[in-house]
Amino acid sequence: MSIRLICLDLDGTTLRRDGTVSARTLAALRRAMAAGATVAIATGRIFGSAVIFGRQLGINGPIICSNGAVVRDLKGAILHHRPMSRSIVAAAASVAPTTSIQLDLFGVDDIFTADIAKKRREMLRYRLKNARTWPGLVMFFKYLGAYKIRPLAQAPAVDKVFLGGLDAAELQRVCDRLVGGVGEELAVCSSGPDNLELTAPGVSKGSAVTWLAGRLGLTLDQVMVVGDSLNDLSMFELDCFKVAMANAETEILDRASFVTASHQDDGVARAVERFVLGEAAL
Repeated sequence: MSIRLICLDLDGTTLRRDGTVSARTLAALRRAMAAGATVAIATGRIFGSAVIFGRQLGINGPIICSNGAVVRDLKGAILHHRPMSRSIVAAAASVAPTTSIQLDLFGVDDIFTADIAKKRREMLRYRLKNARTWPGLVMFFKYLGAYKIRPLAQAPAVDKVFLGGLDAAELQRVCDRLVGGVGEELAVCSSGPDNLELTAPGVSKGSAVTWLAGRLGLTLDQVMVVGDSLNDLSMFELDCFKVAMANAETEILDRASFVTASHQDDGVARAVERFVLGEAAL
């Protein structure tokens, strides 16, 4: 097996619980790149947030953002872009006032939401809860300045819709209303049990990985993907080498070529050391 492209999810995969990357993971990825592999990120995050980690990792490949809707290099140049129909903005504007579900539109550089103050409070609570170490706090403050939050009505082209809340029935109801408002079947996935994520038809991390492999002149059997959540499922349906984290969802574990250690225990590093570098697993 000769892996030439490594596509890494961030949250729950490359990043530890406090939002940091271990020294072992950094070292393994740098050795892999020195050996000729391309390392890319495949995340549901917006570019401004993901690029912080791309620079920290020193990746030599691009960043697949918003679950595959846009691919950008580390300087921000757009290499591939499949935005949603403009009608999603009107649909979101009509739904937002009628629900308590968190509804965010991801643009190329900004996040658009109906209640900016509420969104900022949610970000602070969620990120600060996990930033329990000094390095975690440093990454937390970098994250806060990663992008701007703007009013929903100002949204231009939209790459992803994020719906968050604990009421599964309400999440589905809002999702159905948005799909109905757009008038086409949107791609729907999830990065956790309390959310749904919508992109344009056919857009996924898997479709973006396939595009990137083609751009690099590679076949899928030269690609390794690493992930943990349901928004990684499309990557795990590809005919490539699939590494699931020990903390992954059951659907991811079931499709994995190999199950590595958890994101808290250098799972990414262990997989890269073994399958890319050919080193004995430690």
